[in-house]
Amino acid sequence: YCVQCESVADGLHARCTKALEQALGEWQKALDGTVKFYEIDDPATADVVVRFKVGVMMGKEPVAGYANWKRTLRADGGHVQSVSFKSDLQIRTINLDGMPMPFECVRHEIAHEVGHVLGLEDSDSTGDLMGPLDVNRPVAGPRSYEADAVRQLRADARRVKADALATKTR
Repeated sequence: YCVQCESVADGLHARCTKALEQALGEWQKALDGTVKFYEIDDPATADVVVRFKVGVMMGKEPVAGYANWKRTLRADGGHVQSVSFKSDLQIRTINLDGMPMPFECVRHEIAHEVGHVLGLEDSDSTGDLMGPLDVNRPVAGPRSYEADAVRQLRADARRVKADALATKTR
């Protein structure tokens, strides 16, 4: 991943970085270290770019953050040539009232958007990481069932890959 602060006051940079490190650490811990995140400097080569911004909009609606992502598989004659993944996370740093977003809310929003990167959908349940942000009770990291869902997605992906390779060799 690569971090960019766009029009964010210098005094908030360290806070954003700390929230990001904690959110990623929560996912790494929840997934027993099977997923690791490494920071790099070049956004062009990063799989995930995390952009901290004063305000984030989804269409005309202000939001705490969102993730755009794209997975690409290139194949030739049924043979996989390459697989790539790119994601752009945008995280709000300033509330609509002009005050800095509370640290815990920034951390929740980062972890929530990383959940999307890992394949999870939104939940309607306040109190879930993948649920709506409750500014009075932000969630620090994924619930066990959210981590289990990511584990299941990863197991399914390994099985699909193994099936594809087995079909290719027949």
